Amino acid sequence: MLINKKIYLILWVIIALTLSLLFFFDQFFIQILIIGLLCFITWTISPKWQPQLGREISKINTTCVAFGCLIYLAWIIRNSYTGFSIFLLNQVLFHMGEMLHVAFYKFNEIKWGSYLINHSFGYNLAISFSISEYFLESSLFNKNIYIFIFIGFLTTLLGHIFRIGAFISAKQSFHHQVQSKKASDHILITSGIYKISRHPSYFGFFIYSLGQQIIMINPISFIAYVPVLYKFFISRIYLEEHYLYQFFGYAYQEYSARTPVLIPFIEYFLRF
Repeated sequence: MLINKKIYLILWVIIALTLSLLFFFDQFFIQILIIGLLCFITWTISPKWQPQLGREISKINTTCVAFGCLIYLAWIIRNSYTGFSIFLLNQVLFHMGEMLHVAFYKFNEIKWGSYLINHSFGYNLAISFSISEYFLESSLFNKNIYIFIFIGFLTTLLGHIFRIGAFISAKQSFHHQVQSKKASDHILITSGIYKISRHPSYFGFFIYSLGQQIIMINPISFIAYVPVLYKFFISRIYLEEHYLYQFFGYAYQEYSARTPVLIPFIEYFLRF
């Protein structure tokens, strides 16, 4: 467990180092050189530190240089594009949160894909569409409406709490993919954040995604996200609960009867 925690800590150290150097050297040309040098160092040295991971650890660590750059970008645009700057910070925290679970509890499965940056074509399309809407509408009207940004920020914060809380509560029993076969270490989790929601990671991602659109004041993306998210989670939860009933029988039936999903109205759709 210690080595896993060390790896995750080093990822944040790389982010902090990148950010610190960019703040210290504020000339653009020097910043480009710093970014290039950090990418080269992390790419070449990382496999020597963790040879069993090969180039995966190079990609993992170099991505943290990019995360440091995104945080720096969020800082310098914070006044002109407040909503988008918070959106960027949320994206870094979200993807680092996904890596947290694998680094701590499933180190043998760690890979660049553990960030879930390449989750799916649909996910990347949705992100691209929401960013495009933000900047298009920013050219037409002021999007720095702080009451919406604040509400959206609180919503995404709650989403982070539920999502990361699910990782910490379930530990090695949490999986990014629906499991059709019960692993030896797969147990029914009903404690921690699972006392509040029986699918806290799904609820967390649901409100996080909508909160991001509130932060950026994207009315079109917000409306479009709702049916897409419902379609995804209805099919996902239906399939997952099918296997959970097979794995744990009456124990899961009893647990699901007393513990809601928390995504509004989704219990109704799960009946069909």
